[in-house]
Amino acid sequence: MAYYMVRFMVRFLQNITILLLLSLIAISSVQAFSQASVQASVQASVQASVQAMKPESMVKESIKSLSANDFILRHQCQKSFEYDVYLAGAHVGNFQRVINWKNNNNELSAEVNSTGNIFFLWLESTYRQTSSMFWSPKNNYFITPNFTQKITGIRAREMSVLMSESGLSSTVKLDGEVNQYHSNTNPLYDIDTLGAQIRLSLLQAKKTFVLSRQATDQIKKYHFKVIGEEIIQHQRWGTLTVIKVREVGEYSKMVLWFSPKLDYQLVKAQLDAFISPMIFLSNFTQQCES
Repeated sequence: MAYYMVRFMVRFLQNITILLLLSLIAISSVQAFSQASVQASVQASVQASVQAMKPESMVKESIKSLSANDFILRHQCQKSFEYDVYLAGAHVGNFQRVINWKNNNNELSAEVNSTGNIFFLWLESTYRQTSSMFWSPKNNYFITPNFTQKITGIRAREMSVLMSESGLSSTVKLDGEVNQYHSNTNPLYDIDTLGAQIRLSLLQAKKTFVLSRQATDQIKKYHFKVIGEEIIQHQRWGTLTVIKVREVGEYSKMVLWFSPKLDYQLVKAQLDAFISPMIFLSNFTQQCES
């Protein structure tokens, strides 16, 4: 029994990075747009807000326009998030995330600081990441100039990444070893920028989208599909109608739920496995300059 418990925990901690991805994906969905690029994007293709999404066989989208000013105003201030972490139904840790928005000469950018702690039996793992991002009108997608990550515990590591101007190439320093990576098509995202793009895809009412992430020693490609609508009961916010998104490619155990009521933020993420690691939004606040 102890042997299998250890195996399960090792697998869990091996997957903690994916869980951290899930927990941080689109928590605040960093959209960094310049005024001009927002205007072009909104007028050309940004159809916002899936109002009531049903399973795909019944989907009839209700879409409303979102002005450029409204689009920008939805991505201001300092936003703070707290998540609880569960393993097989037991509370084993928490994640926090703080996003600071900046608007310099109508160029929006964000800095993100994330921390996490997992405690289970005699095992402990901690997570810290700092990242920056901005919207590139030239490329018409998000770019992560750089990010750093440190994890302690069984999967301990220190990682720092520099991205190229286009976002298609990266230089990764992992525990002192340096490697370079390149994508021919999709920009390489960290988890924070990946979250920004997922949320943008939902605001555009997309049903499927493919995104790439710079992992520690490889490029990972995610094939996301909007499954439909579900109802979640939350102690703080009551009944939430959420959009369910599943990864349908190599990482098909990944499932995410986003709430239009809570600004399309991530409220729940789960690995659909035997021990079902899960994170659940417990607090969300924002502070704006007067």
